[in-house]
Amino acid sequence: MSNVTVRVRSIEDPVIQALLITDGTFVFGMDPKMKMALSVIGLILSICIFAWLTRLCINFQARERARDQKEKRIRYYHHNETQEDESS
Repeated sequence: MSNVTVRVRSIEDPVIQALLITDGTFVFGMDPKMKMALSVIGLILSICIFAWLTRLCINFQARERARDQKEKRIRYYHHNETQEDESS
């Protein structure tokens, strides 16, 4: 005859409750693979948003520079035009 060990546990036992809550995995949070995947996704999204904002700032600065140059040309043209009118 073989020796059989039997353990009797109550349904209120914390081990049984943990098995029920975690579907038998005993993992209460995210597993390390999921944490790593979400970290990589977050890093990639952060880089994309940073690149988009940088590009937005560069475009804004280029538009401002072009507008300033256009205004300078207009002022220069009007300044020269008024000098020609005065000298005539």
